[in-house]
Amino acid sequence: MKDDMEFIHIKGSPYTKICKPLDYIVVNNILFQVINKVWSDSNGDAIFEVRYIGENEVPSKSKKQAKLMAAAAHSPEFAKKVGVKLSVAKEFNEADAGTGILKKNNKAYKKGKRGRYK
Repeated sequence: MKDDMEFIHIKGSPYTKICKPLDYIVVNNILFQVINKVWSDSNGDAIFEVRYIGENEVPSKSKKQAKLMAAAAHSPEFAKKVGVKLSVAKEFNEADAGTGILKKNNKAYKKGKRGRYK
């Protein structure tokens, strides 16, 4: 897996006008996270600085979904209870690990333990 930043040139896509940092782009079935838009023009051409996430790895869309998938990935009983396949929950949980979506769900960050809740 690549950890370094890469540049992607996307030609003639309307998506390039609305894409912003921390969005995700799928190019040839490979998922990238946008770090910065380097260059764009009126034709829809753009160059993005991106971070490689992985192939076929789609992270959770919300913190609530990430928490559900993490719980289901670590407890087969819970996965069965909520109706999520264990393998699907594990894939989501692995994809979420690189995004940091669950990073601040630590009890140490709750009010009173480390200052205000972040």
